[in-house]
Amino acid sequence: MKQKVCPYCQQEFRCSRFHPEQVVCSFPACQRRRSADYHRKKLAEDAEYRAQCEHSQKLWKENNPDYLRRYRAATKKGRRARNPPPTSIDDILRFLRGAKNTSAKNNMALAVTTGFVEVWWVSSSDAKAVKNTLAGCKVIVVERDPGFDT
Repeated sequence: MKQKVCPYCQQEFRCSRFHPEQVVCSFPACQRRRSADYHRKKLAEDAEYRAQCEHSQKLWKENNPDYLRRYRAATKKGRRARNPPPTSIDDILRFLRGAKNTSAKNNMALAVTTGFVEVWWVSSSDAKAVKNTLAGCKVIVVERDPGFDT
């Protein structure tokens, strides 16, 4: 059996013994492209085929009038599930109070992380800030120095 080269993937393939005129390999992506090319060419050349396709689309739209509304509702629901609602200020303040109460006493900055927010708690203690970096933080909370008068 003679080897042929697929025009889409450029790979050699052995054509079927039942279809020696086979031009495209049996790989699904190549078959999809072959079918799409045939459909596009047939639409351009054959008026009856084009009319039949238009009639078929019209019938489908008549039988499925609310398809687009259902599709949009389903994608909107999916989008809502992927994007949780924003966190309220009360939730952030509650989280920060808890972080302050549990912060390490010997550290000037404490990285507190939870799923949706990253917080750095910065305190004015006598500890040295040798290894603390604030480069990647999203929220910085600074505690007021009790000895500082405004």
